Amino acid sequence: MFANPPRDFLYIAYKLDAEYQDDLGTTKQIVGTGFVLASGDRPILVTNRHVVDAEYFDSKYKSFRLTRLVASGSHSDNTRYSIELNLAQPFLFPKARENDVACLVDIQAKVGAGFQMYHHINTSDLATADEFSNHIWAGDQVYLAGYPDVHDKSEQRPILRAGVIASDPRFNYSYSGRYEGERVAYEAMSTSGASGGPVYATGRGIGNIHTHVRRDLLVGVNAGHISNMTGHSGMSYFVKATVIREILEGAGIAC
Repeated sequence: MFANPPRDFLYIAYKLDAEYQDDLGTTKQIVGTGFVLASGDRPILVTNRHVVDAEYFDSKYKSFRLTRLVASGSHSDNTRYSIELNLAQPFLFPKARENDVACLVDIQAKVGAGFQMYHHINTSDLATADEFSNHIWAGDQVYLAGYPDVHDKSEQRPILRAGVIASDPRFNYSYSGRYEGERVAYEAMSTSGASGGPVYATGRGIGNIHTHVRRDLLVGVNAGHISNMTGHSGMSYFVKATVIREILEGAGIAC
């Protein structure tokens, strides 16, 4: 027995507009999704590395530097927000380059003090290695919030997609046959713009009735889709939340 996600879960997704510039003044734009974790009162932005590091997938952008990053979206009451972020603090990346995750700790707005956490997830809700081994299964339903090309553009609202975990989450999925990071494959339509969105698994079972009870979990960061000869295969993948834990614990932040 699975529960539905919280009503406002989709609003946890922030639209990220990233702008890059090289030494010649040539610019490049990337649009993705991010979300905010909270460790106490410390806000932490999480997204894919390829959203905030232009050369991550293509070395021809090696000379491009991130010069502007704007987080925007809507609240459930239809009011909107747009915040340009202060990039003085560097993004933190995991040790393994294959893990396509980036974290910006102690987010600050470029103008004004602090950062208003409109919607966030607590770091304590990140799935642990033990939960991936014992409480998260192939066939579990998960939810992805984000800003793909087909998001609601009238008021910059994100959309919510459901998916099903397809690979064994105890192990790392690879389509190529080589190590591709701590990935899990899931049947979901991730498309351009949804990169960096939160992937959420709701609780399973009812205590004293079901043997296998699980709490609500943030299981990962949506990172891309798997293509075949006809295009999108209908399969996507996320990077496990344990990678976020690795980054934050490496920075001395409790999860």
